[in-house]
Parts: sequence; C-alpha cells; structure tokens
Amino acid sequence: MARALRYVPPETLVEVSAKTAQARFLLRPSEEMNRRLVGILARAKCIYGVRIHAVSCLSNHWHALLSVRDALQLSRFMNYVQSNLAKEAGDLHDWRGPFWGDRYHHVVVTGEPEIQHRRLAYVLGQGAKEGLVARPELWPGVHSVFALRDGEALRGIWYDRTGLCLAGRSKHDRSTLDDFASEEILTLDPLPCWEAEGLCVREMQARVAEMVEHIAAEAAATHEANGTHPSDPSVFVRVHPHQRPEKTQRSPRPFVHAATKEVRERFREAYRIFSEAYRAAAERLRAGHRDVEFPEGSFPPPAPFIPPLLEPG
Repeated sequence: MARALRYVPPETLVEVSAKTAQARFLLRPSEEMNRRLVGILARAKCIYGVRIHAVSCLSNHWHALLSVRDALQLSRFMNYVQSNLAKEAGDLHDWRGPFWGDRYHHVVVTGEPEIQHRRLAYVLGQGAKEGLVARPELWPGVHSVFALRDGEALRGIWYDRTGLCLAGRSKHDRSTLDDFASEEILTLDPLPCWEAEGLCVREMQARVAEMVEHIAAEAAATHEANGTHPSDPSVFVRVHPHQRPEKTQRSPRPFVHAATKEVRERFREAYRIFSEAYRAAAERLRAGHRDVEFPEGSFPPPAPFIPPLLEPG
C-alpha cells in the first residue's frame, strides 16, 4: 500500500508511534532496555534538534509527542531512532528478523490547548489505560511520569558501535562495548501551549500530577466495571521478548488531532491543497516536464526535500 503524503505544517506538534513486527514484545522493559532507549532518544534530540515533550514505551510499541520544524526534521529524527532502537533491542534480545511491523506513524496535533492536554494525557496513560498496571508510574518501562511530574532526570546510555568497530580492526585491541558507552540525559520540553501560557515548572508539574490521578481513577473504574484487576508490574519484565500477544487491537488512526470541528476542517482543507498541488506536479514530472514545482514541505521524487517558507517574525 502506498504511504499517504507526509504533510507536516511548519513548527508543529506531532504524535508519533511505532509498533514491533507482529506486535512481539521486543521492547520488553528492563533496566538495560530502558537505558538504551533513553540514550537513543537523547542522542537523536541533540543531533536533530527535535523537542520531545513526552515519551512512553510498552513492550511492543512506543509513543512520543514531538515539536518539529518540518517533515524532513521529523523524518531524519525518526529514522535515527527507529534504526538504532532496532539495532540495540535486537542485540539485547537476540532478534535477527525484521524489527518493526510498519513504518512509524505520525498525526499532527493542532495548537489548541485542549487537544494538546488530551494527547499528553494519552501518552502519560500508557500502561494504565490498557489495564496492565494500576497507575502509569507502575509501568516498568520508559515513561514520562517521573520526569514531568517530579522533575527526575531520564538517564540513558549510548553505545558508540562505530568506535567499537574501528577499534576492533586492530588485532591487539581488547575493547568491549562498555568501553564505548556514555551516559545520556533526556530533557523533556514543556507543551507548546504551556510555554505560550508562561507556566513555571511547579505549575506544569502540578497539572501533570492532576492528569496522572485522573488516569489512575479512570483505570480503577474500568477494572471495577469489568471485574478485572491490574497485573503485578514484574509480570511484564519476565515475559520472553520473542513472544507476541494472542490478540492485537487495531483502531483507525485519526487524520489529525483537533479539539474542534472548525480547526479539523481547516487542516483538512490545507492538506487537500497540498495534496492536489503535489499530485499535479507528479503528473507533470511523469509526463516528461522538467520545470515542475512541488509544494513547500514535500518530498519530490527523486529531488531533495523542499523546506517550507516560514512567516517572518
């Protein structure tokens, strides 16, 4: 199936997600898996300048809220994270097959504060909203709760495998992977709407704490209504990473995350204009024309990305 055109307005918030091949538990939480994921994200943020607002990683998929300049920055960031995460998790769990079930997915989140709050709550709710644990902070994998609510640093590790490979060319070298490890600290950024509001750190932490309590209360109510109960977090650490769930839930991905119909329709119209301009240019290119102009913010085949023009100021 052809991939939908990547439309990312300049300087926008996006929610990204990626699932492992056959939903296998290849991202199973452990101290080493958590450190490697955080290290990759911290290194990718430093290299590409993407702002990371929240992240959570379950055993077979992960989510993040990111602010990006354009589709190219998002693409480069995600390519780096996905390729390195597949390498590190594959090495850790002795997995040699395809790692990801599909390309990563992104959904634009509009500038409305209400929808930004909802999407942050969604990422914070990972683990609890699925009924796996009673509260988000009980999930043993990488999670944003402690960083956003309590101000705790997300510490990870980065392995310089290129350096190890180069050192290994010398037959007298006895270096190990640990010799090429460095600690990385992932700093999370405030939501764009909170920055615009001028909230201080304490105010943002208080809002996150309120979100977490609401998530825990909803999870408890769901368990009571269904006659179920959350699992002990240690269960998820013991599962074999090559296993996969008996059933996987599939739900349609929204076209855009928006709080109001008006904003949603405005985004749809912008995408329609972008899509029509792109397809018209592609048809001219296939017809043999060379004076073809693709829309700003697109990836023309096979020319390089066309950056969007930002409004001055």
